[in-house]
Amino acid sequence: GCSSLTSIMTPNSVTNIGSYAFAYCNGLVTATISNGFIPYAAFGGCTSLTNVTIGSNVTGIAQFAFDLCSSLTRITVDPLSATLSSMDGVVFDKGRTTLIQYPMGKAGNYTVPDSTTAIVGDAFFGCGGLTGVTITSNVTSIGNSAFYNCGSLTNVTIGNGVTNIADFAFYRCGLTSVTVPDTVISIGNYAFEYCGNLANITLGKGLSLIGRWAFNDCGSLMTITVDLLNMNYSTVDGVLFNKSQTTLIQYPIGRSGGCSIPSTM
Repeated sequence: GCSSLTSIMTPNSVTNIGSYAFAYCNGLVTATISNGFIPYAAFGGCTSLTNVTIGSNVTGIAQFAFDLCSSLTRITVDPLSATLSSMDGVVFDKGRTTLIQYPMGKAGNYTVPDSTTAIVGDAFFGCGGLTGVTITSNVTSIGNSAFYNCGSLTNVTIGNGVTNIADFAFYRCGLTSVTVPDTVISIGNYAFEYCGNLANITLGKGLSLIGRWAFNDCGSLMTITVDLLNMNYSTVDGVLFNKSQTTLIQYPIGRSGGCSIPSTM
């Protein structure tokens, strides 16, 4: 909460930084961390922070290390780091197979690099200026709360390599439509909850598990479509059922008027 602090540079002798160490230093603009591990909420609430430089001896970044850093547009990692790397201001592991941290203030569209196979939980958490994401076919998993509360995110392309969409993955996003590819096996709990602009969703043939309240409070949802070859789910007039249509799973919340329940129920 040191509101007049404008910059930080830690030397190599600092090997440990505590949780919330610089939290709510609202005047902080730049930070250079040379060593250690960046823990939970270390810079949480630093709303003026625009640039972070991570030294070669930093071993990792915890979840929510930069939570609520709404002006942060770039994180740069020293090329000599043995564990981390950066590309266009986004943090990855050294081999860029895992996307770890997207700067919360970085706006516009983003395409995940072809080398990436996993997006960790909270990687894009609260990125309010993010408008579109293309998840390439090499990505296999989207972690818990990966795109949580990305309110301006209206378009996402989920590649044909993704097998799991975790809990809260797209919670409270601005999505208008979603196509879940055939490779996805499971959609987690609350995965698309409170996506108030979501009007239609298409589910692929490989889907075998839809978590609790996955589409809860999607107030504009009018149609759910399931691939005819799906062995677990089906739709009738945009309503989601199990395959044999003995159980009604989800009625599109945006619908008004009457509903005719099938005789197989």
